[in-house]
Amino acid sequence: MKQFVLWLVLVIVIFGAVYGTYHVYLTRHPRKIIVAIDSSYAMQPVWPKISDVLNELNQKPYAQFCLITDKTKIHSWQSKLTIDRIMPYAPRNLANVNSEKYPEMNEATQKYLLTNATKNELTSFSHWQIISLK
Repeated sequence: MKQFVLWLVLVIVIFGAVYGTYHVYLTRHPRKIIVAIDSSYAMQPVWPKISDVLNELNQKPYAQFCLITDKTKIHSWQSKLTIDRIMPYAPRNLANVNSEKYPEMNEATQKYLLTNATKNELTSFSHWQIISLK
């Protein structure tokens, strides 16, 4: 029984040390997630769904977010996605999202695109996770 208690204590200490080390590492080196929102006229019917999707993405632990649209950058790296007062306007131009216009693109480890575009319009987004809004 003594050996079992000693083994149990040793396992708990080792597990705690590994978890603590991993937690500290992830806190200091969070995943960088870039979220792009299609803010074209065509998004007006699904626009109310955007905040729900952003709230869901905000639940990801150990992450920093950059929020952009096909027209401008909303915010650079921060711990929560905040959409402020963006409204859909102008024609769709998703080529701006995939351009070098945003230096955060090179730092991002994950990329999400929120859109209601067709698959034909998304051929250049093969390395993106597409969140299709219908």
